Amino acid sequence: MRNATIVIGLVVVALIAGGIGAYMTTRGISQPPDAVAPEADAAKADAARAKAQAERAAREKAEAERARAEEAARAKAEAERAAREKAEAERARAEEAARAKAEAERAAREKAEAEKARAEEAARAKAEAERVARAKAAERRAAEKAEAERLAKLKAQREASARAAKAAPRSDADSFTHYRDLAHGGDAGAAFTLGEMYEAGRGVAPSNNWAYMWYSVAERRGMGKAKPKKEAVASKLQPVEIEQIDRQVQAIAGTRN
Repeated sequence: MRNATIVIGLVVVALIAGGIGAYMTTRGISQPPDAVAPEADAAKADAARAKAQAERAAREKAEAERARAEEAARAKAEAERAAREKAEAERARAEEAARAKAEAERAAREKAEAEKARAEEAARAKAEAERVARAKAAERRAAEKAEAERLAKLKAQREASARAAKAAPRSDADSFTHYRDLAHGGDAGAAFTLGEMYEAGRGVAPSNNWAYMWYSVAERRGMGKAKPKKEAVASKLQPVEIEQIDRQVQAIAGTRN
């Protein structure tokens, strides 16, 4: 700014000097020949210096403006770069937040599904346990009832056998007839006694086949001591005989047991 002021001052001085010389020329005022040439040369020199300084000042001004423009452009580019980096960073943060949110939601869904599956499995296990418990309780009650009925039937048969034994006739033939009727009526004790009578030939002709049959009937009707007697007699029979007798036993004991 100071250089520009100096240049402007010099230009003004040159202009004033030139104007004075022209005025003197038009008025016929002459100067001494020796004095005119140096003054003109000085004015020209001053004008040249002023022009040179003006051009230099203009160049410096242009360079300064170009430097300012370049600096402004660099600042703008830096600002734009910073803005882009900021926008990218914000976008990256937003994307990361979105991913984190999606992951949290996925984890929450998986947790909820796992808890639901565990609850359903627990409910199924509980229902199955309750069903098994009910089935076992029903089986136990049925078994207890069947056992009670079996024991009651066995007790009744034994009581009937005891009563029959007291009223049994004295001869073996009469006893055979008596126990046969009771055995056909479902009495296990009478069936066992028939087996003994057939095996020993007491009151009837001895027959291992019939002894085996009536021992088998007595066993099926709950007479435990009939089994070893049956097996002893079976050792005296042929397999085909045993097979035939077992079918008869099924027909007799299966309907009256």
